[in-house]
Amino acid sequence: AFQYGAKITGPTVHFVTKDMDAGPIILQSPVKVTEDDTEETLAAAIHEEEHKIYPRAIQLFVEGKLKIEGRKVKALE
Repeated sequence: AFQYGAKITGPTVHFVTKDMDAGPIILQSPVKVTEDDTEETLAAAIHEEEHKIYPRAIQLFVEGKLKIEGRKVKALE
């Protein structure tokens, strides 16, 4: 994202499938890419968001609150 000039990037939590990063998406979190970002600062911002959404995705899964419909995941809250 940094090298391609993206304005928004961020972490994605998805179910694992045989193909890399191809499983149905559980949660995503946007991270704005700023003019002042370096690869290191952007990676740190993405990791900060990962630390928020991974526990939430795990909680939803453990509580049985995720429903897969084709390629889409619905959170049943």
